[in-house]
Amino acid sequence: MAITLAGSGNDRVDFGDIASIAGATAITVAVTLRPSAINAATNNRVIHQWASSTFGAFLMQVVDTDEIGFTVRNGSSLYGPKTTALNLTAGNTYRIVARIGGLGGTKTQSIWVNGSAATTTAWFSGSPASVQNSASSVQIGHETAETSDGVDGDYSEAAIWLESVPDWVAEAYGQGYTALVYQKNQLLYAPLENTSRTNDIVGGLMGTLTGGATADHPRIIYPAWPEIILSAAAAASGASGSASITETADSVAGSANIIVISSAAITEAADTVTATGVSSSASVGTAAITETADSVVGAGNIVVIGSAASITESADSVLASDGSIADAIMKIRMRARRTPMQTNN
Repeated sequence: MAITLAGSGNDRVDFGDIASIAGATAITVAVTLRPSAINAATNNRVIHQWASSTFGAFLMQVVDTDEIGFTVRNGSSLYGPKTTALNLTAGNTYRIVARIGGLGGTKTQSIWVNGSAATTTAWFSGSPASVQNSASSVQIGHETAETSDGVDGDYSEAAIWLESVPDWVAEAYGQGYTALVYQKNQLLYAPLENTSRTNDIVGGLMGTLTGGATADHPRIIYPAWPEIILSAAAAASGASGSASITETADSVAGSANIIVISSAAITEAADTVTATGVSSSASVGTAAITETADSVVGAGNIVVIGSAASITESADSVLASDGSIADAIMKIRMRARRTPMQTNN
């Protein structure tokens, strides 16, 4: 579900003053909007922390009849972009991500809509060093401080980050992925599922609803939980599974974590480690194992789950760490991102 807010009724969701926005040198604001009417004559609000000409922090609103503008403020200095060819239309769904970064330095600005970077121009070209401290509430829809109406329509999936999020996040959000795909510096995420569920589920802020009605929620893709299968205990030789590698005096014997095909003895003499007992044709990988000083790196003859494994020696212990762990984690995440789960309507 989503929440329909009507400007004429001063409908809004109010999260109060979020003090941590003050002093930010970068900010990203995302919201999904399905307008039922477009009326720029009153500069209709979308999402903001704003109040009169000098007390605003950030503002997203409709400008130039059917475009989106986004700005931040510090004192009399404002900075931010506006779209030039968006042409908002009643009845269409717009997944909007507005970004500003580098305040106080090399500034950046962009607005993404439905997964693509929109064509923009400068709305304001000031040089604020940071987002100013505003005592106003973060609101979706109507702005109470200046009694400015919001855009009539259905609102959902509101999010704020205190950084300019990467392009892939703006693209993913615009394609229907939850804002939870990127939680670094995430300050707020309010799915706005219906009129009874308006709270922020990241920072725990209460979303106070005035007016509003429950509407159909747009399709949202949430990550699926990855399936984790634990391997069985490994045998001393011919092993495939999980075990440890230990060193006693000058001999090293191990199975699993590295997987040994057949019965391989791994022995150390001086500064050289060689593997015996496994033919090259029986192994998955290439090459022998060599040790230089106190580090051992090898693939093949021992069989690694993943790409490359490093074996490090410290005192009388040898530990194995699979260099493919990071790759595996990323594959799990990508798989999760490709597994859709639609919200209940």
